[in-house]
Amino acid sequence: MDNPTFFELYCERTGVPRSAFVIDLFRRTIYPHARPFIPPLKAVNPYYFVPDYNFIENVSAMRQPEQFASAVRSFLQDPANASFLRRRLRLRISVRRMVTVVTYVRSPNLPSDLMLLLRSNGTQHPFWREESTGPSPGEIDRGASGLN
Repeated sequence: MDNPTFFELYCERTGVPRSAFVIDLFRRTIYPHARPFIPPLKAVNPYYFVPDYNFIENVSAMRQPEQFASAVRSFLQDPANASFLRRRLRLRISVRRMVTVVTYVRSPNLPSDLMLLLRSNGTQHPFWREESTGPSPGEIDRGASGLN
């Protein structure tokens, strides 16, 4: 593989089968407090998680670390993310958690304006908690809920 996609690198690095990639990445990057709400949200609106799956699709196709910034911007600017449930209650994928996973697989090249979004104290919401350290690679491999 000359220039593998993130999808290929992720499956190789984590040992996740290609057929389970989307589900595994979604599970690892969704906010932990949002997990119990996945079935009811899908039942009420089958398209609720489309922006999240589009984000995963954009990240999975990237071949260069620089492409990650574009995927993040596209996700953050998606009009569906303006809803109360997605913006305030954060019933969606966490960009910070995605950065953690992408950094584990391939170091992203983020511009300074996006790095500001990822400061540990930069986002305060009803479920925010300060964490002193990030997860170890082993915790990411096990899909620990400590990713944030």
